[in-house]
Amino acid sequence: MKIYSLLITVSIVFLLNCTTGSYPPNYSKKYVNREPNYEKAYDMELEGIDLTKKNRNKEAVKVLTKAIKKFGDYNHIYRLYTARGICYHKLGMYNKAKKDYYAAVKIYPYYINAWVSLGILYKNSGEIKLAKKVFLKCIEIMPDKKQTFVLLIRNLETFSKAYTASGGLIFEYNFLNINFLLYAAANMSVKTTDNPYQPYIINFKEFAGETNYYMFIMDFSKNPKFRFLPYEKRVRKWVEYEKNQLVRSKKKNIELSKIVLKRVYNRKCALVKIKGDEKQYLLLFFFVKKHGIMLMLKSTKENFDKKTKLMFLLVKNIKVRKIN
Repeated sequence: MKIYSLLITVSIVFLLNCTTGSYPPNYSKKYVNREPNYEKAYDMELEGIDLTKKNRNKEAVKVLTKAIKKFGDYNHIYRLYTARGICYHKLGMYNKAKKDYYAAVKIYPYYINAWVSLGILYKNSGEIKLAKKVFLKCIEIMPDKKQTFVLLIRNLETFSKAYTASGGLIFEYNFLNINFLLYAAANMSVKTTDNPYQPYIINFKEFAGETNYYMFIMDFSKNPKFRFLPYEKRVRKWVEYEKNQLVRSKKKNIELSKIVLKRVYNRKCALVKIKGDEKQYLLLFFFVKKHGIMLMLKSTKENFDKKTKLMFLLVKNIKVRKIN
Protein backbone atom coordinates (compact mmCIF):
# COMPACT_ATOMS: atom_id res chain seq x y z
CA MET A 1 0.00 0.00 0.00
CA LYS A 2 1.42 3.36 -0.93
CA ILE A 3 1.22 6.20 1.50
CA TYR A 4 -1.09 9.03 0.54
CA SER A 5 -0.07 12.04 2.54
CA LEU A 6 -2.97 14.02 3.94
CA LEU A 7 -1.00 17.23 3.67
CA ILE A 8 1.43 17.21 0.75
CA THR A 9 4.42 19.46 0.44
CA VAL A 10 3.31 21.28 -2.69
CA SER A 11 3.93 24.99 -2.10
CA ILE A 12 2.22 27.42 -4.41
CA VAL A 13 4.65 30.13 -3.31
CA PHE A 14 7.60 27.90 -4.23
CA LEU A 15 6.10 27.13 -7.62
CA LEU A 16 5.56 30.78 -8.39
CA ASN A 17 9.10 31.63 -7.30
CA CYS A 18 10.44 29.18 -9.87
CA THR A 19 9.25 31.47 -12.64
CA THR A 20 9.92 34.82 -11.02
CA GLY A 21 12.35 36.99 -12.95
CA SER A 22 13.21 34.47 -15.65
CA TYR A 23 11.63 32.31 -18.34
CA PRO A 24 12.76 29.04 -19.92
CA PRO A 25 14.81 29.59 -23.11
CA ASN A 26 12.04 28.20 -25.34
CA TYR A 27 9.21 30.03 -23.61
CA SER A 28 6.66 30.74 -26.36
CA LYS A 29 5.33 34.27 -26.72
CA LYS A 30 1.87 32.75 -27.01
CA TYR A 31 2.09 31.67 -23.36
CA VAL A 32 4.16 34.56 -22.02
CA ASN A 33 1.40 36.91 -23.16
CA ARG A 34 -0.19 38.11 -19.94
CA GLU A 35 -3.46 39.03 -21.66
CA PRO A 36 -5.96 36.16 -21.41
CA ASN A 37 -8.20 35.66 -24.42
CA TYR A 38 -11.17 35.01 -22.09
CA GLU A 39 -11.54 37.35 -19.14
CA LYS A 40 -14.12 35.06 -17.50
CA ALA A 41 -11.75 32.07 -17.74
CA TYR A 42 -9.02 34.13 -16.10
CA ASP A 43 -11.39 35.16 -13.28
CA MET A 44 -12.29 31.50 -12.70
CA GLU A 45 -8.60 30.58 -12.69
CA LEU A 46 -7.92 33.16 -9.95
CA GLU A 47 -10.99 31.98 -8.02
CA GLY A 48 -9.76 28.39 -8.14
CA ILE A 49 -6.27 29.35 -6.96
CA ASP A 50 -7.73 31.43 -4.12
CA LEU A 51 -9.88 28.49 -2.95
CA THR A 52 -6.82 26.23 -3.08
CA LYS A 53 -4.84 28.61 -0.89
CA LYS A 54 -7.71 28.44 1.63
CA ASN A 55 -7.55 24.62 1.45
CA ARG A 56 -11.07 24.47 -0.04
CA ASN A 57 -9.82 22.03 -2.63
CA LYS A 58 -13.08 20.31 -3.56
CA GLU A 59 -14.68 23.68 -4.33
CA ALA A 60 -11.61 24.68 -6.33
CA VAL A 61 -11.84 21.49 -8.41
CA LYS A 62 -15.44 22.32 -9.35
CA VAL A 63 -14.54 25.87 -10.43
CA LEU A 64 -11.47 24.81 -12.43
CA THR A 65 -13.27 21.88 -14.07
CA LYS A 66 -16.07 24.20 -15.17
CA ALA A 67 -13.52 26.61 -16.66
CA ILE A 68 -11.72 23.80 -18.53
CA LYS A 69 -14.99 22.53 -20.03
CA LYS A 70 -16.38 25.94 -20.91
CA PHE A 71 -13.20 27.54 -22.29
CA GLY A 72 -11.40 24.77 -24.19
CA ASP A 73 -9.34 27.24 -26.26
CA TYR A 74 -8.37 29.46 -23.31
CA ASN A 75 -4.76 30.47 -24.02
CA HIS A 76 -3.78 29.69 -20.41
CA ILE A 77 -5.67 26.41 -20.11
CA TYR A 78 -2.45 24.56 -19.18
CA ARG A 79 -2.47 26.66 -15.97
CA LEU A 80 -6.02 25.49 -15.25
CA TYR A 81 -4.92 21.87 -15.57
CA THR A 82 -1.94 22.48 -13.27
CA ALA A 83 -4.06 24.29 -10.68
CA ARG A 84 -6.64 21.49 -10.67
CA GLY A 85 -3.83 18.92 -10.48
CA ILE A 86 -2.55 20.60 -7.31
CA CYS A 87 -6.07 20.36 -5.82
CA TYR A 88 -6.29 16.65 -6.61
CA HIS A 89 -2.76 16.24 -5.25
CA LYS A 90 -3.73 17.83 -1.93
CA LEU A 91 -6.85 15.65 -1.78
CA GLY A 92 -4.69 12.53 -2.13
CA MET A 93 -6.09 11.74 -5.60
CA TYR A 94 -2.68 11.12 -7.14
CA ASN A 95 -3.79 9.51 -10.41
CA LYS A 96 -6.07 12.41 -11.29
CA ALA A 97 -3.36 14.89 -10.31
CA LYS A 98 -0.82 13.12 -12.50
CA LYS A 99 -3.23 13.12 -15.43
CA ASP A 100 -3.74 16.89 -15.11
CA TYR A 101 -0.01 17.65 -14.82
CA TYR A 102 0.69 15.63 -17.97
CA ALA A 103 -2.22 17.37 -19.74
CA ALA A 104 -0.62 20.72 -18.90
CA VAL A 105 2.85 19.84 -20.22
CA LYS A 106 1.37 18.24 -23.33
CA ILE A 107 -0.21 21.60 -24.18
CA TYR A 108 2.86 23.56 -23.16
CA PRO A 109 5.99 21.41 -22.56
CA TYR A 110 7.96 24.24 -20.91
CA TYR A 111 5.50 25.07 -18.12
CA ILE A 112 7.78 24.69 -15.11
CA ASN A 113 5.04 24.77 -12.44
CA ALA A 114 3.46 21.62 -13.86
CA TRP A 115 6.80 19.81 -13.99
CA VAL A 116 7.71 20.77 -10.40
CA SER A 117 4.27 19.67 -9.18
CA LEU A 118 4.68 16.35 -11.00
CA GLY A 119 8.11 15.81 -9.43
CA ILE A 120 6.72 16.46 -5.96
CA LEU A 121 3.83 14.08 -6.65
CA TYR A 122 6.26 11.30 -7.58
CA LYS A 123 8.27 12.05 -4.44
CA ASN A 124 5.20 11.91 -2.21
CA SER A 125 4.04 8.64 -3.72
CA GLY A 126 7.48 7.07 -3.21
CA GLU A 127 8.37 6.86 -6.92
CA ILE A 128 11.83 8.29 -6.36
CA LYS A 129 13.41 7.42 -9.74
CA LEU A 130 10.56 9.13 -11.60
CA ALA A 131 10.79 12.16 -9.30
CA LYS A 132 14.51 12.48 -10.05
CA LYS A 133 13.85 12.20 -13.78
CA VAL A 134 11.26 15.01 -13.61
CA PHE A 135 13.54 17.33 -11.61
CA LEU A 136 16.34 16.75 -14.14
CA LYS A 137 13.83 17.81 -16.79
CA CYS A 138 13.20 20.97 -14.74
CA ILE A 139 16.93 21.78 -14.93
CA GLU A 140 16.78 21.48 -18.74
CA ILE A 141 13.83 23.85 -18.89
CA MET A 142 15.15 26.40 -16.42
CA PRO A 143 18.93 26.07 -15.99
CA ASP A 144 19.27 29.29 -13.98
CA LYS A 145 17.31 27.55 -11.18
CA LYS A 146 19.60 24.51 -11.28
CA GLN A 147 20.63 24.74 -7.61
CA THR A 148 16.99 24.66 -6.50
CA PHE A 149 16.34 21.47 -8.43
CA VAL A 150 19.65 19.89 -7.44
CA LEU A 151 18.61 20.39 -3.80
CA LEU A 152 15.27 18.70 -4.50
CA ILE A 153 17.12 15.76 -6.09
CA ARG A 154 19.48 15.46 -3.11
CA ASN A 155 16.49 15.34 -0.78
CA LEU A 156 15.34 12.23 -2.65
CA GLU A 157 18.43 10.29 -1.61
CA THR A 158 18.33 7.55 1.01
CA PHE A 159 17.22 9.10 4.27
CA SER A 160 17.50 6.10 6.61
CA LYS A 161 20.55 4.54 8.21
CA ALA A 162 21.07 1.50 10.42
CA TYR A 163 23.74 0.95 13.06
CA THR A 164 24.42 -1.14 16.16
CA ALA A 165 24.38 0.33 19.65
CA SER A 166 24.07 -1.24 23.09
CA GLY A 167 24.17 -4.67 21.49
CA GLY A 168 21.14 -4.02 19.24
CA LEU A 169 20.30 -2.78 15.77
CA ILE A 170 18.85 0.73 15.47
CA PHE A 171 17.18 2.25 12.41
CA GLU A 172 17.31 6.03 12.34
CA TYR A 173 16.18 8.77 10.01
CA ASN A 174 15.41 12.46 10.07
CA PHE A 175 12.14 13.65 8.62
CA LEU A 176 11.29 17.35 8.58
CA ASN A 177 12.16 18.51 12.13
CA ILE A 178 11.77 15.10 13.78
CA ASN A 179 14.36 12.40 14.45
CA PHE A 180 12.91 8.86 14.48
CA LEU A 181 14.59 5.85 16.07
CA LEU A 182 13.34 2.28 15.68
CA TYR A 183 15.00 -0.23 18.01
CA ALA A 184 14.88 -3.59 16.24
CA ALA A 185 14.24 -6.60 18.46
CA ALA A 186 16.20 -9.81 17.86
CA ASN A 187 13.16 -11.54 16.32
CA MET A 188 12.39 -8.61 14.02
CA SER A 189 13.33 -8.06 10.38
CA VAL A 190 13.13 -4.53 9.00
CA LYS A 191 13.03 -3.50 5.34
CA THR A 192 13.68 0.15 4.55
CA THR A 193 11.92 1.91 1.69
CA ASP A 194 12.77 5.04 -0.29
CA ASN A 195 9.57 6.76 0.81
CA PRO A 196 9.98 9.06 3.87
CA TYR A 197 6.24 8.81 4.57
CA GLN A 198 6.42 5.01 4.77
CA PRO A 199 9.98 4.34 5.94
CA TYR A 200 9.79 0.72 7.11
CA ILE A 201 8.09 -2.60 6.43
CA ILE A 202 8.56 -4.79 9.49
CA ASN A 203 8.18 -8.50 10.06
CA PHE A 204 8.60 -10.84 13.01
CA LYS A 205 10.41 -14.08 12.18
CA GLU A 206 7.75 -16.15 13.96
CA PHE A 207 5.14 -15.10 11.39
CA ALA A 208 7.34 -14.51 8.35
CA GLY A 209 5.44 -14.73 5.08
CA GLU A 210 1.97 -14.24 6.53
CA THR A 211 2.26 -10.95 8.39
CA ASN A 212 3.60 -7.48 7.67
CA TYR A 213 3.76 -4.40 9.86
CA TYR A 214 3.88 -1.06 8.08
CA MET A 215 4.91 2.27 9.56
CA PHE A 216 3.51 5.53 8.15
CA ILE A 217 4.33 9.13 9.00
CA MET A 218 1.88 12.00 8.54
CA ASP A 219 2.93 15.65 8.57
CA PHE A 220 0.17 17.79 10.06
CA SER A 221 2.32 20.90 10.54
CA LYS A 222 0.53 22.80 7.75
CA ASN A 223 -2.92 22.15 9.22
CA PRO A 224 -3.23 23.62 12.74
CA LYS A 225 -7.02 23.17 12.66
CA PHE A 226 -6.48 19.43 12.47
CA ARG A 227 -3.67 19.39 15.02
CA PHE A 228 -5.65 21.23 17.67
CA LEU A 229 -8.81 19.13 17.39
CA PRO A 230 -9.70 17.06 20.47
CA TYR A 231 -7.85 13.74 20.37
CA GLU A 232 -10.81 11.54 19.42
CA LYS A 233 -12.00 13.88 16.63
CA ARG A 234 -8.46 14.05 15.28
CA VAL A 235 -8.25 10.25 15.19
CA ARG A 236 -11.68 9.93 13.55
CA LYS A 237 -10.65 12.30 10.74
CA TRP A 238 -7.48 10.32 10.12
CA VAL A 239 -9.30 6.97 10.28
CA GLU A 240 -11.88 8.20 7.78
CA TYR A 241 -9.11 9.33 5.47
CA GLU A 242 -7.36 5.93 5.61
CA LYS A 243 -10.68 4.18 5.05
CA ASN A 244 -11.28 6.21 1.88
CA GLN A 245 -7.81 5.33 0.59
CA LEU A 246 -8.42 1.62 1.20
CA VAL A 247 -11.81 1.79 -0.50
CA ARG A 248 -10.17 3.41 -3.55
CA SER A 249 -7.41 0.79 -3.69
CA LYS A 250 -9.70 -2.22 -3.14
CA LYS A 251 -12.60 -0.87 -5.26
CA LYS A 252 -15.14 -1.97 -2.65
CA ASN A 253 -16.51 -0.86 0.69
CA ILE A 254 -14.83 -2.02 3.89
CA GLU A 255 -16.05 -2.52 7.43
CA LEU A 256 -14.36 -0.68 10.29
CA SER A 257 -14.62 -1.53 13.97
CA LYS A 258 -15.22 1.12 16.60
CA ILE A 259 -12.22 3.22 17.58
CA VAL A 260 -10.70 1.90 20.80
CA LEU A 261 -8.55 4.22 22.90
CA LYS A 262 -5.77 2.44 24.75
CA ARG A 263 -2.50 3.29 26.46
CA VAL A 264 0.32 1.24 25.00
CA TYR A 265 3.60 1.48 26.91
CA ASN A 266 2.43 4.80 28.33
CA ARG A 267 1.56 6.18 24.89
CA LYS A 268 -1.96 7.33 24.14
CA CYS A 269 -3.04 5.24 21.14
CA ALA A 270 -6.16 4.60 19.08
CA LEU A 271 -6.88 1.21 17.48
CA VAL A 272 -9.20 0.30 14.61
CA LYS A 273 -9.78 -3.12 13.03
CA ILE A 274 -10.61 -3.64 9.37
CA LYS A 275 -12.09 -6.95 8.26
CA GLY A 276 -11.12 -8.31 4.86
CA ASP A 277 -11.98 -11.44 2.93
CA GLU A 278 -8.70 -13.20 3.62
CA LYS A 279 -6.57 -10.65 5.42
CA GLN A 280 -7.32 -8.70 8.56
CA TYR A 281 -5.92 -5.27 9.34
CA LEU A 282 -5.28 -3.42 12.58
CA LEU A 283 -4.49 0.29 12.48
CA LEU A 284 -2.81 1.90 15.47
CA PHE A 285 -2.46 5.68 15.68
CA PHE A 286 -0.50 7.96 17.95
CA PHE A 287 0.73 11.54 17.72
CA VAL A 288 4.05 13.24 18.39
CA LYS A 289 3.98 17.04 18.30
CA LYS A 290 3.03 18.05 14.73
CA HIS A 291 3.33 14.54 13.35
CA GLY A 292 1.21 11.43 13.42
CA ILE A 293 2.46 7.85 13.31
CA MET A 294 0.31 4.99 12.09
CA LEU A 295 1.28 1.34 12.42
CA MET A 296 -0.64 -1.09 10.24
CA LEU A 297 -0.77 -4.83 10.85
CA LYS A 298 -1.74 -6.81 7.76
CA SER A 299 -2.15 -10.50 8.49
CA THR A 300 -4.11 -13.70 8.23
CA LYS A 301 -6.67 -14.16 11.00
CA GLU A 302 -4.75 -16.92 12.79
CA ASN A 303 -3.00 -15.87 16.03
CA PHE A 304 -4.16 -12.31 15.48
CA ASP A 305 -4.10 -11.47 19.22
CA LYS A 306 -0.48 -12.57 19.49
CA LYS A 307 0.43 -10.57 16.40
CA THR A 308 -1.28 -7.55 17.96
CA LYS A 309 0.96 -7.83 21.04
CA LEU A 310 3.99 -7.80 18.77
CA MET A 311 2.59 -4.62 17.24
CA PHE A 312 2.48 -3.07 20.70
CA LEU A 313 6.18 -3.92 21.03
CA LEU A 314 6.80 -1.70 18.01
CA VAL A 315 5.12 1.21 19.80
CA LYS A 316 7.52 0.66 22.69
CA ASN A 317 10.54 0.48 20.38
CA ILE A 318 9.84 3.71 18.47
CA LYS A 319 11.52 6.80 19.87
CA VAL A 320 10.84 10.26 18.53
CA ARG A 321 12.89 13.37 19.22
CA LYS A 322 12.61 16.92 17.99
CA ILE A 323 15.58 18.23 16.03
CA ASN A 324 16.67 21.63 17.29
